Order: sequence, then structure tokens, then C-alpha cells
Amino acid sequence: MITYGPFTWAEGPHEDFDDRVNYIHIGSYPVGTDQHGIPIDSRGIQCLDHHCIVHPFAKIESKRILWIDGILVKIPVLTSVQVWFDENYVTISREVLLKYCLRWVLKNNTSTTRNRLAYEISRRGKDQIYKELWNE
Repeated sequence: MITYGPFTWAEGPHEDFDDRVNYIHIGSYPVGTDQHGIPIDSRGIQCLDHHCIVHPFAKIESKRILWIDGILVKIPVLTSVQVWFDENYVTISREVLLKYCLRWVLKNNTSTTRNRLAYEISRRGKDQIYKELWNE
């Protein structure tokens, strides 16, 4: 088994697909990980779609911009991010999904926005920030 974030891959066709495996990659089976810890196949190709919010360099198409306490923040639309998991038959809790969305926000905004948002998280807590950002 190879795991990354909430995903577990089977390492090959010989491995039993039991309840521990929750993501079936349509390409080759993973044989190891790259420098970011993402599972890769024998050709070095990542076994995780760039459109998945869990990917550290996720390319999110549906974004919106909003103000939170004077901070201009670019965030992914939660329902559009959830679609990837639904289409790949992967169950993910709202709490875990929000965690990865917040990680994306902190990586994909200006340093000023990241710093101010990090301050607000430390001051008010993640749950309050989740409510303000993703009150969908």
C-alpha cells in the first residue's frame, strides 16, 4: 500500500483490493514517491490528478474572491472541489476537505494575504475562518 493524504493506492495488480484501498488510479500502479511525497509510477509520472485539492500544486478551476475582515482572499469553491472526490468514488469528510482547501488558500494568495489570514486563524481559530470562507 502507498498512502498520501487521505488516499491509499494498491501497489500493483497482485495486491488485494480490500477496504484499505480507496483510490484507484487509471494509469500504472505506483512504485514509489517523488520529492513531494506524491506516489509515482515506474515512469516517474505522478499518480494523483493535479485537479485534486490534495495535490500540493492543485490547479483549481472554480475560484471566487471575497473579503474577510479587510483581507482580499482567493478561495476554491467547495462544491466544485468535492466533485473530484465524487467522480473518483473517494469519501472525504467536510473537515478534511476544508483542511486541504485552506492549505490551497495559504499557498495561492499573496504573501500579505497569507500573513494576515494566518494571523486571523491564530486569533480566531480555524473553525471560525472555515465558516467565514466557506459558508456555502
